[in-house]
This record gives sequence, C-alpha cells and structure tokens, in this order.
Amino acid sequence: MLTHLDVSECYLLEGMPRGISFLTELQVLKGFVIGGSTGNYNCRVAELVRLDKLKKLSIYIGSKVVVTEDKLNEVENIKALRVLTITWAVLLSKKGAGQQDSAATTLLTSLSLPPNLEKLDLRCFPGENMPVWLSPSRLLRLRKLYFTGGMLRTFGEKNMSELWNIDTLRLKFLNDLVLEWTQVHEMFPNLTFLEVFRCSNIKSFKDGVWMNCDTQESIE
Repeated sequence: MLTHLDVSECYLLEGMPRGISFLTELQVLKGFVIGGSTGNYNCRVAELVRLDKLKKLSIYIGSKVVVTEDKLNEVENIKALRVLTITWAVLLSKKGAGQQDSAATTLLTSLSLPPNLEKLDLRCFPGENMPVWLSPSRLLRLRKLYFTGGMLRTFGEKNMSELWNIDTLRLKFLNDLVLEWTQVHEMFPNLTFLEVFRCSNIKSFKDGVWMNCDTQESIE
C-alpha cells in the first residue's frame, strides 16, 4: 500500500533493487538511481512502466554510470507521470572524451518524455543545446520548466517556428546560457513567472523574479 518512496538523499546508493513494480500504489518515487552497479538485482527504468499510478518521479544518474540497457526512452511509457526531475552527476567535458562522457551522452540522447508531462526539472544538464526530445510539439501539456546548473548554451534559434506553452520558467547557475529578454517573450508567449539566478550571460535580466501580476496561479 506504499504510495510515497523518497531515497533522494541516500548518496551511497549505486542502484535500485528489483521489485519496485510490485508497489502498485506508488504515486511518488524520488531518488531512483541509475549508477555504476550493473548487477542483475538492479531495477531498470522499464520496470517503472508497470506503475500505473506513478505521477512524480526523480531520477539520479550517478557519476559512475555505464552504458547498459537502462536507456531512458522507457520513461515515455510511464503514462501517469506528470512531474519529472532528472539530475546528472556527470557533466560532459568540452572535448567529449572518456567513457563517462560517452555514457552520459548516450543516456541524454536516448531520453523520451511522456506527452502528458506537466513539470520538468533538469539539474546539471550535460548538453549545450536543447535536445530533440525537449520541444514544444512533443510536450504540449508542459507548464513548468526548470534548469539548474549544467552546460546549456542556447534554447534554440531566435526565429523558432514552435512556441512553448510554458507559464513558469526557472533558470539557475547557467553560466554558459546566452539569452535575451526579447527571446524569452518570443519563445514563451504565455509566461507568467520567470526566475533567473546566477546566469552571467543573460545580460538583459538581472538576478531576480519577473511575474505577470494578472495571474493568480500558484508557483511551486
């Protein structure tokens, strides 16, 4: 009958045990680890697909991650999922060399998101550009998008044909991100809340919060 499981601060975990899919009432799972351990006892992302009531999930990709069958494309099939947080413990080097870089890149490019996702929180994102799976046409119900840390440099071309339905955007510790205030309004026409913190290349907006006072929607 367990509905909430939070192991997000268990920093010595190298993986998750199999059998999580038997927790059929699970609605919230925080701290699901994809790490360096490749034992047969490890739970795979595919097992989470059986959790029909899972609405909130946070995934931690460990620093010793290796390329296994733990591809993140199975996340797309968690149909009830509405809130997703992903933390990468490994950032890609500028040269893109090394086994860990290769593993992180593979996991990044293999990710697919469920179409009904409403909130996405990406931490220490290892890519410089917006990936294919993160586009307005694929995430029509997404309303909240958060980036904290990482190597993101751009949200895309200024003259993008696709516009976001996002109403809440948080950008923190993104020293490589180059973004203009006019771009924000062009890409996110429905934006009602924007937070920027420690993003040194966003010249036209200092650290702080911008809100559309006409809306009373709660911010989480």
